[in-house]
Amino acid sequence: MTLEIVTGKPIIKWTADRIGAHFSDLSYAIGVVEGDLLLAGIVYANFTGHNLEMSIATTTPRWCNRRVLSAAFAYPFVNLRCRRVTSLVEVDNKRSWQLAQRLGFTIEGFHRALSPDGKDMISLGLLRENCSWLRDGESPVVSDYEVH
Repeated sequence: MTLEIVTGKPIIKWTADRIGAHFSDLSYAIGVVEGDLLLAGIVYANFTGHNLEMSIATTTPRWCNRRVLSAAFAYPFVNLRCRRVTSLVEVDNKRSWQLAQRLGFTIEGFHRALSPDGKDMISLGLLRENCSWLRDGESPVVSDYEVH
């Protein structure tokens, strides 16, 4: 079955519920759908003009391919013209910060008691010039999505 890239406010709630985060109404999200099943949600929040925070929740590794990653990074780096993307991950969530590193992020800092429940977090950053997922001329098809 083919993966479809979608967008919509329900993806923000779905992602927040899975990672225990709170996102503002100004957040934007894309999701990865296979049939009727939402496999991943990527939420973009706290846009400053040059930086955007990116959070990812998944249910399976099947969500991740070059086309999806191209869309995921085109939004901040191409659409919004950000210089960098930042991700905050709980220190004990090793799988998440290792995924971020495989996507090209670099660990930049340690933050004590930063998560909503008081856990320590690390910050990771990715500069536009270091992003290997952008493809010239490719514009992924994105449609609205309603969580079933």
